[in-house]
Amino acid sequence: SRLDTDTFTTMMFKTAFPLCFALLLLGKVDSFSTAVQRHLAARARSVVPVKLNPKLLLQLPSTVTVESKLDVVDTTVVSRVVRVANHAPALASLSYFGLISMASMMQEMNMSLKPTLASVLTKYVGSTTNSQFAAFFPTLVTPPSFVFLVWPLISVVQLATISYSALRPSKPLLSQDKLTALSLANLASSAWLLVSSRAAMGALPLAAFLVLPIVPLCAGYPLRKLVSTNDEATKPTIGNVIFQLFSGFTVLASILAFTVELQHGGRVPFFKGRAEICALVFLALYNYGLGFSVSIVRRSVNSVAILGILLKRLGTGWGVATSLSFYATAYVAWNAIKKLLKS
Repeated sequence: SRLDTDTFTTMMFKTAFPLCFALLLLGKVDSFSTAVQRHLAARARSVVPVKLNPKLLLQLPSTVTVESKLDVVDTTVVSRVVRVANHAPALASLSYFGLISMASMMQEMNMSLKPTLASVLTKYVGSTTNSQFAAFFPTLVTPPSFVFLVWPLISVVQLATISYSALRPSKPLLSQDKLTALSLANLASSAWLLVSSRAAMGALPLAAFLVLPIVPLCAGYPLRKLVSTNDEATKPTIGNVIFQLFSGFTVLASILAFTVELQHGGRVPFFKGRAEICALVFLALYNYGLGFSVSIVRRSVNSVAILGILLKRLGTGWGVATSLSFYATAYVAWNAIKKLLKS
């Protein structure tokens, strides 16, 4: 009947079609699931498996701990010990220079019968003191004794600078090349003292002139390295003062040693015994060197030294009025003071 046909059709739409749609959907889901599984399986085959060493896993924490402890030891102990060791040669050379200086001023140390470390180190120091050397070989431009007090000042400033550089909390003040330059300058100064201590009246060693110029050559090396601008070389910083003082005074001492060689060495007969001419040579070289004294420390040393020479000449009496070298000394002193005030 028509009613049964409508009822059957209605039941087909309500039951058969949803069932077919559900079966079709399940087939799609199964296909999608299969595709996902194939993709994951392909990726799993492309990954290289990592094999972990159980022993390495057990050792890793202890290795990290040891390295961290070594870093602490390096920072707090080893680096400081290495820094002090880097400064040790400069301190040793300074100590040896001081020992030679004391030995050259105290002849009884050389006559000691009891062997000591000091007597061994000063075995070759002669009996001529610095004051005797100046008396044996006088010149018209030899500075008064108070000018040579710069030597103890150089030693004190050098000791303070090296100690501060070795013990400061941050990085060292003096680099390795500066420390080496100080060591070489101290050794050259000690060699000059050894040579001059063995001089005698009428017997001036040639090495007294040849050795001394090595001192300003080495002491001024760190200043000459600052070639970009002369600002750092001229500033009286903590790290530069010792080099400015050391090189400035030893340039004066080197020119004086050259003058002594001309007047008393006899190796250039024209200058032998001619005090006025030798003094003029000294003053000409000294005045020329003023142009290279760009730091206030070196200009101060130059001014004090030449003023000391001028005062010493004035103390000799009215005879200086007829001396050409006296007026030349006055001119050089005026030029040195002018440059000092200008700085």
